[in-house]
Amino acid sequence: MRAQPQPEFASVAFPKTARMVFVIGAQKAGTTFLHKAFGKSAEVFLPNVKELHYFDIRRGVGKLAFAARCREVSRAAEALATNGPSPDRCARLRRATDLVGMQNSEPLGATGPSRHSAYTTYLLQGWQGEPLIADVTPAYAILPARDFADMAAFTDARFIFILRDPVSRMWSQLRMAAQVEAGTAASSEAILALARAKAESLIATGRLPKVERADYARTFGNLDQAVAPDRLHVMFYEEMVSSPAPIHALSEFLGIDRIDPDLSRRVNEGIPIAIPPDLDHAFREAFAPQYAFVRERFGARVPDAWRSVAAVTNEEPSADTPPLTA
Repeated sequence: MRAQPQPEFASVAFPKTARMVFVIGAQKAGTTFLHKAFGKSAEVFLPNVKELHYFDIRRGVGKLAFAARCREVSRAAEALATNGPSPDRCARLRRATDLVGMQNSEPLGATGPSRHSAYTTYLLQGWQGEPLIADVTPAYAILPARDFADMAAFTDARFIFILRDPVSRMWSQLRMAAQVEAGTAASSEAILALARAKAESLIATGRLPKVERADYARTFGNLDQAVAPDRLHVMFYEEMVSSPAPIHALSEFLGIDRIDPDLSRRVNEGIPIAIPPDLDHAFREAFAPQYAFVRERFGARVPDAWRSVAAVTNEEPSADTPPLTA
């Protein structure tokens, strides 16, 4: 049920022979796995950068990603000024400035067909007529309904949302953030201690159930207001990484030849650290409304792994692992 009507957006100026595919999340739910699967298809065009972060930066909720890109511009310019011109250093600065320049579209609130011109210019660099163009940015899951309606104005756009057991997903996010902070040489004990400290802080401050990227109900509420049901495809992480069937079903949904994913290994494997039982209990209490929402909405489709305490094993990290935001 649509809670309220969304603004009328003009169709975005975009190649009529291409369709946008937005993979909007969730974070730590296999978007890198899906990105690599897309890379096996001649019918899917992938931009140079996996997570474009265009819409969340435009909305003002992607400040960390934008700041990181601005810092890279400074570093690339400093390297060029200090060491002199070279093809590699010039290319690095160009890549960095192009990412920042992608945000030079019309102001937030614009509804005309050219409102995303800088984004589409960046997006289409290297495009050779592939029927699908994919923007894989998990952070889009926290966008409001208005932005989803804006994105839906791209040529017959499709949306993909990947769900993962809330506790496993949250622990993976914390563990990866701890591993990045501790460094590659850190022991599993040090990573566990740091991840536990982050988890206990979220629990003590009451922020845990309010973490935006963990709020499936909120994301679906906004999607339901803006995206037609036949343009949204929902997948479950636990099934996607263990069987080719979900990627085959996605291929059919997108109208392309069947993609056969590589299930032989997880990409960018991290140190496997199981969630401590006391944190598992606290997490399950905090995310009880999310479990209830997903089970009510999807019923028997919810994987069995969601109904038990799932051990956290090797997983793939996101291209960006910013601090948690409530």
